[in-house]
Amino acid sequence: MTLTHELDSKWISEALSLNERSSVFFQSITTDSRKVTTGSLFVAITGEKMDGHSFITSAIEMGATGIVAEKGKIPTGLPKHIVIFEVPNTTEAYRQISKAWRNRFSIPVVCVAGSVGKTTTKEILAAILTGKYQHVVKTQGSQNGYLGIPMTLMDITPETEIA
Repeated sequence: MTLTHELDSKWISEALSLNERSSVFFQSITTDSRKVTTGSLFVAITGEKMDGHSFITSAIEMGATGIVAEKGKIPTGLPKHIVIFEVPNTTEAYRQISKAWRNRFSIPVVCVAGSVGKTTTKEILAAILTGKYQHVVKTQGSQNGYLGIPMTLMDITPETEIA
């Protein structure tokens, strides 16, 4: 997910309970190596079909300056300027970062739960809320799982009025 503002490596370290001494600013955070831009923080998620750790090198080639990766899965010989956040589980780390990010903002957040109709209900609520608020953040499509929720939370900006 791409942000329109910067994230500091010290703040990320704090969110992950790590000790980072340097201060590097990231322009965006993404779990998709194809969406990496200059200054991105790439989170290498291990999925059912793909392992983001296989794309760390290409993410760096595309301009990532930081990597969140699982212990034992970090390629050797990475450039010295790359900030590496070594964690036990990247999905959980991404969720921790998004939780800390959400806590920066005191805005209302509406959660829709259930087994049927979540996406439709979310779209109706977002349409209604857009009538009152100028800056509404909502999940993209049906991204409402372990990765979709953090992606949505990372879309919150200082301009966001409700999510």
